Amino acid sequence: MQTFAHPTLFGRTEDRVVLKGMRCGCGRVAFPYQPYGCEDCGGVDTVEPADLRAAGIVAAAIEVHIHFGDNAKAPFAVGSIKLDDGPMIRARLSRSDLRVGGRVTGRLTVPADAGDDAPADLYFDQDK
Repeated sequence: MQTFAHPTLFGRTEDRVVLKGMRCGCGRVAFPYQPYGCEDCGGVDTVEPADLRAAGIVAAAIEVHIHFGDNAKAPFAVGSIKLDDGPMIRARLSRSDLRVGGRVTGRLTVPADAGDDAPADLYFDQDK
């Protein structure tokens, strides 16, 4: 069974990668899910977990050359993705040459420099 680097943030259904977000009765869709209520209306009982499609449009992209954390080895690419289901998120891109305005889809991948038992992480890649 595949394990995920951040199981509270993303996962897989039978046919696609999903982001674990939330929908409110007022219409607000947000990511990630958090139990404190809606950012728009303040409702707590009106918020429900929702699987959001990991697909959208690249709004901005940048290559990171210096990174002080131990969770990623530079260089790597980060993008702002306008999800088809609504919210704008920041996520790692599979490569730095993805163009602004291009369609991308989330893919669960074990980084090449990780061990065989490493958990899969989420990267967005150009639609094929």
